[in-house]
Amino acid sequence: MPKETFFNLQEEKQKRILGCIFDEFSEHPYEEASISRVVKNAGIAKGSFYQYFEDKMDMYLYIIQLIADMKLKYLEKIEVKLENVDFFEYFRGLYYGGFRFANSHPKISKIGMFLMRSNSDELKRTVVETNYQLAIEFYTKLIERGISEGAIRSDINKELLANLFIHMPTNVVDFFFKKYESGSYNDKELKEMIEEMIDILKYGIGNPS
Repeated sequence: MPKETFFNLQEEKQKRILGCIFDEFSEHPYEEASISRVVKNAGIAKGSFYQYFEDKMDMYLYIIQLIADMKLKYLEKIEVKLENVDFFEYFRGLYYGGFRFANSHPKISKIGMFLMRSNSDELKRTVVETNYQLAIEFYTKLIERGISEGAIRSDINKELLANLFIHMPTNVVDFFFKKYESGSYNDKELKEMIEEMIDILKYGIGNPS
């Protein structure tokens, strides 16, 4: 989290610095991102940077938190439209909305891609832990809705399922974008992939025969 000094800056300067940070992490994976480039592009002294952030990780985690907040607000608007649909339709709508969010924010999408393809398990773990409680609360609430509707069995381990849901979007998004590295996919292909994922969630992988 930025230091108080950062929040005391004029709004225009805050936005300029944040814009340069977003640019840096959307153009370079975390390991290659440079504080020197950020301060040069933002037009601030390197010493000033350390008055605003502890280090590169502090700067990165703040950007990840801003992205999470933006996505949550985006999905909240979708949730209103999904209020009266069943659990799996609701889940389908949220996933589709998540992809649409990534598509409409290419810089954020690139930051996410770099994170998913990082070889650093520690980096991924740190990011997950930063947003863990918020994610657990969100998915637990979603699971409880599914149980109350009868869409999910009542004896399910909610904590385990919530953790599966937390990690599933990362893997599904990575799978999809690796399949379409060039970005040459259409909305129909995206919907079909989400439909297949929902089908697996709903009916499992066991052979009923």
